[in-house]
Amino acid sequence: MDRLFYSDSGKGRPIVLLHGFLETHVIWRDFSENLAKDYRVLTFDLPGFGQSALPEKIPFTLNDVADQINEVLVKLALK
Repeated sequence: MDRLFYSDSGKGRPIVLLHGFLETHVIWRDFSENLAKDYRVLTFDLPGFGQSALPEKIPFTLNDVADQINEVLVKLALK
């Protein structure tokens, strides 16, 4: 798996926040601080953005990105 950066804060039911094109997980900072009072909040840097590496497999698809995120969620035992 390519390195995929994410932040993990709060406790409770998990919420995953994904940024848009040319952004990073930082876009969610204010939202995640408030949500983390009641939920477990995961914010990702998608591949090639912020602190996440570009995938070794070029080109990559949205399905590849979804698979990477899913691997993290499985590793964390989240549903």
